[in-house]
Amino acid sequence: NTFLGSIIININDVTATYLLAVNNSKRRTNFLSNILLWESILYAKNAGCLFFDLGGIDRIKTPGIASFKLGLNPKLHEDNKLTITLI
Repeated sequence: NTFLGSIIININDVTATYLLAVNNSKRRTNFLSNILLWESILYAKNAGCLFFDLGGIDRIKTPGIASFKLGLNPKLHEDNKLTITLI
């Protein structure tokens, strides 16, 4: 019964938006943030979403998450936000 992490997404019409993820820093699990984000993408797709807003990227503070997000081949918007199409 140990908390490892959690993620919050918002689904509005056909777009899911990644809002927040937290991890237990004392029990850090390899790639947990990536796993949570990937499962959220699958959940959104199964819920009928056409788009998933990944939010921004920070290649300095969170290079692993940035690499994961960029590996999804997202569309980069002017406000430095990333979106992928789930079709």
